[in-house]
Amino acid sequence: MFDVPDGAAVEDIEARGQPLEAEALVEAVRLHLDDALSVYHGRTHLREETDDEAYQLGLSTEAQAANPTEPVDRGVPETPEADD
Repeated sequence: MFDVPDGAAVEDIEARGQPLEAEALVEAVRLHLDDALSVYHGRTHLREETDDEAYQLGLSTEAQAANPTEPVDRGVPETPEADD
């Protein structure tokens, strides 16, 4: 998870996202090399004997804590409608 500033260019968003993409790829390769995954009917699952605590699956605890559980734009004035 990362913040995207208002008006960010596509290149800026890509630059911010690449480290996260690299981390996800490394974790996926690690899971594959450890034979911790099974794929059945196009769905990927951890094998039953796999210790899921040994892997980072999904958002980290810190990212989950930072992710709001409800809208954060309450109290923000609405943009007036443009006249046609």
